[in-house]
Amino acid sequence: MRRLSAVILAVTLLGGSARAQAPAAVPDAETEVDAADGSFAVRVATMLVERRFADLDALADQLRRDRTRSHGGAWRLHQFYGALDRPERTEPDTVAHLNLLREWMVASPKSVTARVALATSLTRWAWVARGKSFADDVPKDRWPLFQQRIQEAEAVLHGSESMAPMCPQWFSSMMTVGLAQGWEPDREKAVMERGIALDAGYFYLQQEYANFLKPKWYGAPGEAAAYAKEAADRAGAGAGDALYFRLAATLVGFGPGNTLAKELDWPRVQRGYAALTTEYGSDRRFTNQLALLAYFLRDRAVALPLFTALGSQWSQKVWGDRDRFDHARDWANAHTTWPE
Repeated sequence: MRRLSAVILAVTLLGGSARAQAPAAVPDAETEVDAADGSFAVRVATMLVERRFADLDALADQLRRDRTRSHGGAWRLHQFYGALDRPERTEPDTVAHLNLLREWMVASPKSVTARVALATSLTRWAWVARGKSFADDVPKDRWPLFQQRIQEAEAVLHGSESMAPMCPQWFSSMMTVGLAQGWEPDREKAVMERGIALDAGYFYLQQEYANFLKPKWYGAPGEAAAYAKEAADRAGAGAGDALYFRLAATLVGFGPGNTLAKELDWPRVQRGYAALTTEYGSDRRFTNQLALLAYFLRDRAVALPLFTALGSQWSQKVWGDRDRFDHARDWANAHTTWPE
């Protein structure tokens, strides 16, 4: 009975129910598009709820050592931390979740994994306090709580900076802290480069830095696109094109991000999509991202087969809402004109 209750609680923490439901859109997690990924996330969350801290540490060590990937090329290690990051529920649930992570940290004083998991949730919870508005529109009374949570996350990470084995996600989490605190680009880049030195294939680090360089944050116009090219060139031929696609997908979105599409090398984006799908299999999120770019760049010849392949399998993370997806699909089929 204890096991069953823990599984139900874990599924609840993951935002679902005990009975699987057909999603209306591709889930937000990068490759949570099949039963295997969902089962993995539930298994990790269940370990936390059951306080199987040693098992969590052993699993994270294995994922770091084996560099395990899931369908679409996402790192299982990244998905592992995603399954442990659930602060967007009610405040009492969030407090209980953070206390459980703190309990793990105390029980496993040499675990970098526990500290990265706690810092990740603290950072996310800080952004929940701040809200998604531009800085000028954030109510003044939200800033102290935002800073308090970010500073705790930074302290947790600094406390584990010399642990071994180190985790590449540590550097990604610290870069998120840097974004929140408005670091100078050189400082943010230095953290990224330390992470790349640990594991050059952990592409989430380059994604964090590309996001940091968006004009909406701390980059000048053209700087993020230039970095995407630089990082892809350094990675080499096929791997570089795949990385370029990932960075392009990070940079482009509705709002100010759609102007960045015109700064990108569109043929290279398409080559990167082909390289990723060839190596790791077709992924609906990738297809949605390429379709979005084709829409922004008004390339109907590329967009139409992508929307045909997608059917109604739209990604909420990519499009935001179904109306945008439907409009872009209708545009690709020449049923609507480009919005002015």
